[in-house]
Amino acid sequence: MIKNSATSQERKEKGQAFQSRVMRMIKSAFFKKFPNLADNDISSCPSCCHGEDISLSKLFRSIFPVSIECKYRTTDYKLVNKNYSQAVEQTQKLGIPNIKPVLAIKRAGQDDLMVMSLKDYLDLFTERAELEQQVKNNMKEKLVEHIWIRYNSNK
Repeated sequence: MIKNSATSQERKEKGQAFQSRVMRMIKSAFFKKFPNLADNDISSCPSCCHGEDISLSKLFRSIFPVSIECKYRTTDYKLVNKNYSQAVEQTQKLGIPNIKPVLAIKRAGQDDLMVMSLKDYLDLFTERAELEQQVKNNMKEKLVEHIWIRYNSNK
């Protein structure tokens, strides 16, 4: 429970620090692999703003199609479902198709977590598996083609 303005300010600062850390981690993961991304393609929104906590440009969102709500908790995760519902609502308000709501949540002294629906999670990993299978099949086809060309050129 917030007892005074100092407590309120302290909570806002912890939440903003967590949001900034999430943003830095996302930048670290994506900017190395996608050099066309720039610093202005991602930003951490102030806690006084309504909407998603991590704002992505159209370019970044085409690579990473999520809407992120961040929550820092000092004690427990009792409100995870409520917090995730906020992420879903914010994603719907964006009105952008195929964007997945994600809740980044941190409890003091615990690992950072990302919460998403089971359906979105399974879709993500089945799509990844399909892409990996396509790459393997393409590599096999190219290898067979290469062997065939070398075999025919040695005749």
